Amino acid sequence: MKKLLVIGLFIILILNSAGCSSSKIINLTAEEVINAFQDWSIPIDEIEIYTTETDPNNLLGRPGQYIGKVNWSDSRIEQYGDGLKGGTIEIFDSEKELKNRKEYLEPLIEQPLFAQYMYVHNNVILRLDNELTPEQAEEYKNILESL
Repeated sequence: MKKLLVIGLFIILILNSAGCSSSKIINLTAEEVINAFQDWSIPIDEIEIYTTETDPNNLLGRPGQYIGKVNWSDSRIEQYGDGLKGGTIEIFDSEKELKNRKEYLEPLIEQPLFAQYMYVHNNVILRLDNELTPEQAEEYKNILESL
């Protein structure tokens, strides 16, 4: 009887730990990521941290969507028109939500009008303006992956 109880508890432990590892990921905040870019002397000018009221997509905090979002301007890009030209950070609560958003964005950013660099690390999707050079985009990517 004791042996069956131990085996049962062992199976429950394995199933619970497997379930947790597939749905939760390392949690970074948008502020931590943007601060890391600034700490590494990326030329960031203006930063806009979105709330549920200011998110232009009305997705922040909604079920299955990102839980944090920041846009910023990179001074190496000429700023014109509406919006900040530089990048966007979106933060997710689970791998599933991140994967769904990534799959939604991929066909969009392949269009010439919406072309962007996109990198995924932990619970973060980083999208960068296509006016950055590949070397400049790689700089952002390397900093993100160091977190």
